[in-house]
Amino acid sequence: DLPPPWRINPFIIRGYRFTASLVATALSSMCFSNELVNIWTHLIPVVLVLRYPLGSLPPFETFRDGGLHKDLDAVIAIGYFAAAVVSLLCSSAWHTFRCCAQLQVMSAFVSVDIMSVSLILTSFNILMIHTAFYSQPIIRAEYILSSLTWCAAGLFLPWTNFFRPVQVAPIKLVIVAKWPLSRAWTRVLFFCALGTQGVILPAIHAALLNRWSYTSEIYTLAGRVVAPIFLGSIINASKFPERRWPGKFDFFGNSHNIWHVATAISALQDCEVMQRMFELAWRSQR
Repeated sequence: DLPPPWRINPFIIRGYRFTASLVATALSSMCFSNELVNIWTHLIPVVLVLRYPLGSLPPFETFRDGGLHKDLDAVIAIGYFAAAVVSLLCSSAWHTFRCCAQLQVMSAFVSVDIMSVSLILTSFNILMIHTAFYSQPIIRAEYILSSLTWCAAGLFLPWTNFFRPVQVAPIKLVIVAKWPLSRAWTRVLFFCALGTQGVILPAIHAALLNRWSYTSEIYTLAGRVVAPIFLGSIINASKFPERRWPGKFDFFGNSHNIWHVATAISALQDCEVMQRMFELAWRSQR
């Protein structure tokens, strides 16, 4: 019975909210609905992510003075923590306001959510590039600039009909009007390309420049972060299992629930492996 713009996943049948005011929408995050898992699987990890920087007293000095007394190390680390928290909060906010009857508000929140994915992926890319090319500042700067360029695209495209259905996209690009892929798969391909640019290509380059043992150690750690995101994005785009059994996974276990758990695992994994990446980089300079 929902109007078309709110029918984002046609295979989720029950458990929808539809609220008229912003206050009612915000309070609905506590209600049992088909978005409850999506909201709280990203709200709870915010506290767990903050445990890492807040447990370092203070975090800036931990990453600077724990290594080679370089302020940039601390900036990269704190930047990742900030991006992870912002991304998780944006995701929870979108799934809270997905039921808002005000179309412009609902549409704005989904764009913000998609933007936050680019933000967290870019912050991870920069962490990888920074540690993989710790001894090559010029190459490191070039890759970081490339990642930031991709990130800028990832902050703009969610507001266009390249990432969103044309009916709700605030910015309509004529050049992509006949784009053959679904918007879900378009986003998946973009984020995979963002990861390739920031992880795979630098890995090959770093292996040629540095010792293979050093590069493999860095990217073995990265695999623990990348694998859940990659698998989760494929499942999310395929809409499995709810596509196969509509109505059976409305509240628990649908593709977006799986995606949320995967991204939360990746964010927490990166908090754990970040210190080890920096320690490898510091050790390579001593």
